[in-house]
Formats: sequence, structure tokens, C-alpha cells
Amino acid sequence: MYQTNYVKAASTDEAVGHMSSGGQLLAGGMTLIPTMKQRLASPETVVDLAGCGLSGIEDTGDAIRIGAMTRHVDVAESAVLAAPSIRTSATSRPMISSPACSRRRWTRTR
Repeated sequence: MYQTNYVKAASTDEAVGHMSSGGQLLAGGMTLIPTMKQRLASPETVVDLAGCGLSGIEDTGDAIRIGAMTRHVDVAESAVLAAPSIRTSATSRPMISSPACSRRRWTRTR
């Protein structure tokens, strides 16, 4: 039986601290979880980045900030990105990733 410790980091500094002791980052699980299920990876610690504040869409006045872990469905439904001057971001969703991943990513699971 393989044992893996799960840590949900509250900040990027905390995540980096766990990485230095052999932690493997989890940022959605599209690759890591299937690899672990096939026993091709068995990290001692899995560090979940969901609580690190890396998602979200923000208009800073002179730029639009889209966090690295922002889901595609959030981009598609964003009021910030619906502005006519930058509407391309929201309307380009069908062209992002493969059809199988797109169906999963564009379905709201909350």
C-alpha cells in the first residue's frame, strides 16, 4: 500500500516550503492523479495549490490579471472579460484544449 500525505497550502510560500521536502504540486490533477492511479508516481506529499490565491480575474485599470489557476468556465462567464474591447478572451473558449477536456472544463461543478 502506498501512502501519500495531502497538504492544502494556504500560500505560495507554504507550497514552496513543502516542495523543498519532496512535495509534488497538485494544480487541478489532470496529469498527477491519473499517473498516481496507475502507480507511475508515488509522491510522499501532494501539495494542493487551490488555496494559494492563484485564481481569479481582476481589472487593475491598466491590465487584466487572470490567475494561473483560473478555470476556463470562469473566463467564459467573467463580466470583466465581457467588455467589447477584450471580448475575444471569452468567445475563444471552444478553441482552448481538446474536446474531451473542454467539455469537462466548461461544465460548472460548484
